[in-house]
Amino acid sequence: MKRMRRLLPFAWILGVGILMTSIIGAGNVLQSRPEGTPNDKKSVSTSSARDGQGVVCFGLVDTEAGQMPLWPPLFPQPTMVKKVHPKAYEGSKVVAGDVLIEFDDEYAQLQVRKAQSALDEAKLKLDEINQKEKDGTRVWKRLITQQTAALEGKKYELRIAEIRYNAVKEAWEKKFESKATVDGAAVAIDAAKQAIIAEQDKLEQLKESKPDVEIALKQANAAVNRYQVLLEEANYGVSQCVLKAKTDGVILRNMVTEGLSFGPQSKQPALLFLPKGPYVIRAEVEQEFAHRVKLGQLALIYDDTVSGIRWKGKVLRIADSYLPRRTSVFLPDPFQLNESRILECIVSIEADSSNPPIRIGQRLRVSLGVSE
Repeated sequence: MKRMRRLLPFAWILGVGILMTSIIGAGNVLQSRPEGTPNDKKSVSTSSARDGQGVVCFGLVDTEAGQMPLWPPLFPQPTMVKKVHPKAYEGSKVVAGDVLIEFDDEYAQLQVRKAQSALDEAKLKLDEINQKEKDGTRVWKRLITQQTAALEGKKYELRIAEIRYNAVKEAWEKKFESKATVDGAAVAIDAAKQAIIAEQDKLEQLKESKPDVEIALKQANAAVNRYQVLLEEANYGVSQCVLKAKTDGVILRNMVTEGLSFGPQSKQPALLFLPKGPYVIRAEVEQEFAHRVKLGQLALIYDDTVSGIRWKGKVLRIADSYLPRRTSVFLPDPFQLNESRILECIVSIEADSSNPPIRIGQRLRVSLGVSE
């Protein structure tokens, strides 16, 4: 028994040694897996880079413009889907201006009616002031004419008084009239002069009393302009209750039904839209091999899951910066932290009727600068 106790530490040490040997051996076996294994994407690129011929990377089919999420124009304000037009169905080809979805516009229509009513009232007020200005000016001009005539009449009376005075004075000098008659004729001249002065003052007062509606007209015109702008704003609100295609393209996915409500908490758009344009591949090149990529470089394109299908293309554009890999354009995950940065290259795809059609979002393996 004592002998067994003495051997126990040695047995424990022997067991630990055997365990460590097994672990090291398993690691060597795993590390000896050939490079380029399909399940190891990075090793594929590494193998291709070592031979000095180019780079093998992966990419997704897209267009130059990229997929576009279409939200309600009023988002994030609460709104509800009133009608989904057939053009909004998945796979529909649309042109710029096509109506896709109508949203609830009851409140917007009420705003239009409110603005229209205010504008009509402002226009009536302006017409009333204009009419008053016309009527007042017409009356004022008539009074000016009358007063001018009255002033001319007093001038004629002065002329008559002067003629009578001269005649009476001549008769007095010939002893045919008395001195009192001459004095009376002179007084009549003075009276006529005073009457002219009085009528002239009346005329000046009338000229100065022209109806002044200029300020009122300016205020009325300003009110009309203000309510016209409010009406245009209300009509714009109505137009925002309709989702239209901004350009030609295809509806990739429809995520709405009539009666569906949108609001600040909505997580997905109404539609996923693909603008019209040739298909390209957004290839993702690791920084380690980015120096091997060049503009115009030929590309061999393979389906990521099916062997024997191949397309050709070339590098159209190389990004100027290293950026994180693209996430979903319509359902980004803010909790997914992806610090891996890649150089994005745009690769063209040559048409090939012998192969199945390439589809948006299809994952492809791209060999850049690698000989066939």
